[in-house]
Amino acid sequence: MTKKTSRRQDLAADIAALLLRDGVAILPLRDLAARLGTSDRMLLYYFGNQADLVEASLAHLSAILAARLERALPPVRLPSAALARKLTHAMQKPDIAPILKVWADVAARGARGEEPFAKFALRAVETWLEWIGARLAVSDHGRREKEAAAILVAIEGARMLELFAPGVSGKALPLLFRSFD
Repeated sequence: MTKKTSRRQDLAADIAALLLRDGVAILPLRDLAARLGTSDRMLLYYFGNQADLVEASLAHLSAILAARLERALPPVRLPSAALARKLTHAMQKPDIAPILKVWADVAARGARGEEPFAKFALRAVETWLEWIGARLAVSDHGRREKEAAAILVAIEGARMLELFAPGVSGKALPLLFRSFD
């Protein structure tokens, strides 16, 4: 690994930590650089442009999320209802929930068509669907894709509502998950 690659990874990790703390607010590059103890020119040297900087930082957070979910879930395929319950529980863990708040910011900005958030959000949804599908104990490929999508819709919808109306999904999710049985 080159020194430049190593420094770029370190900066992406530092920016990811700022995103966890402050959300995906629009920060002028100079302000971001000052908070990191560097210059805006150095950030551009390592990332090329602000979009690449954002993508690298979000990719870093995605890798952290994937590793934490791998630790939180058993390494076996599960029936849809069991996987949905375990994912819902994992998403509430203190080491995972803050990353998902950043994801909510990214999804909102992506839904408004803002780049690079729209492109990143689409890739994230595709990755989620593959990740969930790979953990489902459903042999039929078409059915597995549908159940993965249903799980994602249920847990993401519930999680988004929980951000501003805690407790609202508590009675609905068990009902939805029973439909998988």
